[in-house]
Amino acid sequence: MGVLYRPAMAIGRLRFHPQGSFDMLMINDTGAVSVPGTLVSVSTATDFAVRVNPAQRVDVTMVVHSPNVPVGGEIWCTLFGRCQVLLADSTGTTTGNWVRRHATIDGRADGTATQQPDEGNPEVYPTSTRKHLFGLGRALETVTAGTDKLAWIMMLHT
Repeated sequence: MGVLYRPAMAIGRLRFHPQGSFDMLMINDTGAVSVPGTLVSVSTATDFAVRVNPAQRVDVTMVVHSPNVPVGGEIWCTLFGRCQVLLADSTGTTTGNWVRRHATIDGRADGTATQQPDEGNPEVYPTSTRKHLFGLGRALETVTAGTDKLAWIMMLHT
């Protein structure tokens, strides 16, 4: 991509990355070596750590950015902005699609929907049933289906 490279600017455990993301330094508590694009949430077992986000949970807070960091090591995780998410195997996405947490696969994204669901009046539909809360953002590129595919998205936590 013809983008002028600038180094990341870090302040303590926070950084602005030149890819266009705002990241936080966390501890890897995922149970395995870190894999970029994995959806993670705050660990319930280790302080200042992240775990693989359970499928269909609304509590995704970040996306792993750092590759190959062992459990207990420090990893950069994207809070919002432009980042890559790991798609569920055998699925792809199209530019502009609504990207959400996968319904059945832990730590993976689903970019197959063209738009987020229309749920009507929020006073009628309680928060627990609002499907838009599973959203991460919009796909910035088209990615064909395959295995361990990454897709660039604009993460907004829709």
